[in-house]
Parts: sequence; structure tokens; C-alpha cells
Amino acid sequence: MFGIITFLIIYLYHVTKIIQKPKSTSIMKIKAEIIEKIKGNLGLRNQLIELMGVTRGTIYNWLEDNDDNLTKAAPLKLIADHYNMTPDEILEDEKAVA
Repeated sequence: MFGIITFLIIYLYHVTKIIQKPKSTSIMKIKAEIIEKIKGNLGLRNQLIELMGVTRGTIYNWLEDNDDNLTKAAPLKLIADHYNMTPDEILEDEKAVA
């Protein structure tokens, strides 16, 4: 009986370790060179401010952090249209641990 209980404890320990193992996911971010172009383009930044209903400081922070808000549909379309690019040309995968 003791052997079965020990086996179950060890088994459950390993199963929980497998379940808790971090999984790699992919997060889409705007390419660094595009971020730099946006930082240097006051007109586009103003359009993003108006579109997103945020302050200049917020846009500045989003650009510094390459924030996920920039990859939402509306700002992504604005950026893509401004630079005559597709979203696929603007975005890149960034590996993350979930």
C-alpha cells in the first residue's frame, strides 16, 4: 500500500510540473525600423493620437515600448496605409513565454 501511495505522489508531482511548464507563444510587434520612422513623423503621430483618443505622452510611451496597442487593427491600418505597406511588412514575431 505504501508503494502505491508513493508512486501516486511522485506521478502527480511530475504531471503538475508538465502542466506548469511555460509555453512559448508568438507576439506580433511593429518592426523597430518602422517604430523609428513613426517617431520621426509628427503628422503620423498626430493622426495616431486622434485615432486612438490618447495624449502625445501616451503615443510616445507606446512607441518607446512597442506597445501592443499599436498592433490593433485601426492604428496598424493607418501606419500601413501611410507607408504604403501591408501589415505583414510592418509586423514581426516576438517570442514570449506565456
